[in-house]
Amino acid sequence: MEYSGNINLFTSHFVIGTLLPNNKEFEIVQILHDWIDFKDSDYGMRKYSTNRTQYISFPHVIELPTINLVLKDLVKIYKKSYPFGKKADFIEHTFGYTLFDLQRFISFDSYIPYANPLNSKVEIYSKSEPPRYEYLDFVIDDSKDIEFYKQYFKKVIEIINNINFDYNLMENSLGDSFLDEIFITNNRNYLNLQEEYNLTTIDADFIHHTFWPIHTLNKISPSQIENLLIQHKNRFNKNNGIFDIDIFIRNELSITTYQLTKYYDCLTKGKAIVWNKLKNDYFHWFKLDSETSNAQTLIISECNEIQLEIYFKQLITIIELFILEERNSANNLIKKSSLENSYKNNDESISSKTLKTENHSFKPQQLEDKIEEVRTIIEKSFSFMQKNDNRQHKLILNEIDFKNLINWVTYYFENNFKIPEINEPIREVNTSKGNVTYAFKLLFKDLHPEKTRPDSLFELIKSCFKEYRNDKISNFRKQKKPQFFDTL
Repeated sequence: MEYSGNINLFTSHFVIGTLLPNNKEFEIVQILHDWIDFKDSDYGMRKYSTNRTQYISFPHVIELPTINLVLKDLVKIYKKSYPFGKKADFIEHTFGYTLFDLQRFISFDSYIPYANPLNSKVEIYSKSEPPRYEYLDFVIDDSKDIEFYKQYFKKVIEIINNINFDYNLMENSLGDSFLDEIFITNNRNYLNLQEEYNLTTIDADFIHHTFWPIHTLNKISPSQIENLLIQHKNRFNKNNGIFDIDIFIRNELSITTYQLTKYYDCLTKGKAIVWNKLKNDYFHWFKLDSETSNAQTLIISECNEIQLEIYFKQLITIIELFILEERNSANNLIKKSSLENSYKNNDESISSKTLKTENHSFKPQQLEDKIEEVRTIIEKSFSFMQKNDNRQHKLILNEIDFKNLINWVTYYFENNFKIPEINEPIREVNTSKGNVTYAFKLLFKDLHPEKTRPDSLFELIKSCFKEYRNDKISNFRKQKKPQFFDTL
């Protein structure tokens, strides 16, 4: 933290005349050396050679949710080290030079664009700095421009200046968001890791220049995860006097599911590797599309790659089930309240009234039984998916995917054909698409025999199963009864 106050955390500065990195396996280092060689060897660049260049800078974009998480961790660390410090002290101590340098970047009126023949992935701009009018070179992503970075850095400055510094370490045993329960972020830097794992200077330096953020995984059991979700819900309820699932998701779960899904996708697509295994810990290197070459994610865990993938999938599933159950609970309360009010406003006695829905008659107190009845029908319709397919000889759906499917479909039918939010669809189904589609069509006919199947039914199928997501609705509608469907 002491070191961070003396550098710009959102740029990589390479000062001309100092010792420069030489490991050209890193793209940023290769670009740096290519640009220096070009400036000093090309005749047209003699006016802009390194003799007149102060530094070459690579601005970086760190995602705003990540910045917020890092800031919270830095506040916690600072408060432990400096219990009498104030917000202004924290900002100056941790981001003094960062804020100065970002403000300077924003204040420059104009930048000179260079013609860059070396690398199509970057654009290079320059600004002359008085009093010696040395050049400051800025190497940026070719998909962005200087104005993008100016606006981004304005937002970064706003976030830093508005950081919540009133965090009470003793009163908050729970994390600020649910993600804090899963990861401990940036509590160990390259020096801590070097000492703890006896790293070589080269490895420690590699961590220092490559990874940000550094997460340590808290491996907690499914029952602990469910319990923590309830604790976060109870805290929300206590602080606000009421519970609202949509606001709770936005404030506490959206960042969690967003980050976990990114990491899970990296694992499934082979974009995460084990950089090293030291003692009993794996150092997982995640190459996220949005990250730069020297700001990539490191996750330290006792889990190997397969175990980590399974764990992240499990976490996502438990959170999604929690959200579904809370939404269903809220919707059921609304339905019950609406029904009870309609009975109270009716002149006739409650005992003589029933509510007509489709071909079912039930009183308000029977609503929960009605919902359970729908779920039972759905489970029966899809029960064949808990068995082995006769032709593929594999279990059609694993237990978690089957439970998800039942929850999603129940939500759909209990919420007037509204498709639930599905962040992690089923990736593997070991039976034909025809069997799945026909089962959905039969289910709709069982529950709503007098209605025409809406497009949303087939959109639901596409949402539930990842491999069907690009299929046309017209093809689902044409599906006839498969030849071996009755043998399932």
